[in-house]
Amino acid sequence: MGGRDLGPGATMMLRRLGPGDDFTALHALLSAAFAYMQGRIDPPSSLTRTSADTLRAEAATRETWVIEEAARPVACMI
Repeated sequence: MGGRDLGPGATMMLRRLGPGDDFTALHALLSAAFAYMQGRIDPPSSLTRTSADTLRAEAATRETWVIEEAARPVACMI
């Protein structure tokens, strides 16, 4: 899907992901962001049962947005 420049001088792009996109980098971003919670919360986070394929399947029914810098996600909203 197309992206949107975030303004003058911005080096980041806002983009909605769809089922045809690669969700590997998004999964890595989420895993890194929540790694500190592993072993701290009970029950464990649902992220432990989530894969790039799970995120891709969810994008078919949920809006998944990323802010990318150099084509790599740095933030997301699902």
